[in-house]
Amino acid sequence: MRFVCKQLTQQNIPFITSLSRPIYENEDGSLKKQGDIIRLPLLATTLRKLAAEGAKAFYNGSLTPDIIADLKDGYGTNIIDSYDLLHYRFGLS
Repeated sequence: MRFVCKQLTQQNIPFITSLSRPIYENEDGSLKKQGDIIRLPLLATTLRKLAAEGAKAFYNGSLTPDIIADLKDGYGTNIIDSYDLLHYRFGLS
């Protein structure tokens, strides 16, 4: 993994994004080593909200604004908005 990260970084390929940085890098920018503890407090908060509120938190609840903001940050535009999440229906055929 260290080799892959180094090669991609040298080629200016954004392998490590702002969302994945805590997984691969320490606060000082050095790469994590085997055995290092990975803490993802935002993921923990998200999972707690989903456990407490169920799917509503995602589609029409406390997580909806964060999901829309993350999509905008990642793609530069809102390809999905809160209306889309609210009216999404899942079905099997």
